[in-house]
Amino acid sequence: MQTDKIIQLLHDRIKLAANNADMAETSRLSRMALRIQAIGDQIRTLEEEVRQIGESLSMESKPASPVEQKVACQVSGNSTELTAAVQDAGELVIEINWGACNRNRPNARISRGKASDTLVAFLNELGTTLGAEALQKLTLFKVSRGPLVSQDPQSDYVNKTSGSLYVHHRIGNTQYFALTHSSTAEKVAAAKEAWRFLGLTPGALSISKAKRLDAYDYM
Repeated sequence: MQTDKIIQLLHDRIKLAANNADMAETSRLSRMALRIQAIGDQIRTLEEEVRQIGESLSMESKPASPVEQKVACQVSGNSTELTAAVQDAGELVIEINWGACNRNRPNARISRGKASDTLVAFLNELGTTLGAEALQKLTLFKVSRGPLVSQDPQSDYVNKTSGSLYVHHRIGNTQYFALTHSSTAEKVAAAKEAWRFLGLTPGALSISKAKRLDAYDYM
């Protein structure tokens, strides 16, 4: 995809700017990378929706398989457990291989009920593992509406048009807050770019959408 090539080019320039201690240029390029990443995610989402519609149309005339019939029976007979399973699944799943980052810490799998809660939990994991200095460094990492992390949300997260505050959440028990006023795609892009901004091993982070409802085992 063309967006992936652009993002790679931006990452190379971000690294160069960071090595030169040019924080203004690093911040500007990071914002551009986030925007391109969000556009790429939107394209992939649309492509996935088209694929699902095509599959749905092709299967409308097919009878339900034995597995589908079994699931349908179990869903209708145990709706309470089904609801709990879906709520626990969360919108996003973030997985971290700390061993690949030379950190003596168990791997982490983070998934909360909402994408915003997952992002906050991810940032809390970074702070717990890497120390408060990691969160402090992320106060320099800008996203579309301000810094991803802030110690002063009353100033940093003000909507200049309306005067109201953008949605934000405290990160664990720290004095830092996370900006969560964004789409799910933007949150995914922000998490990936924050990981790179901290100079962590690229392949040690994995972010995916939660399994679809029909992928769960109800037995």
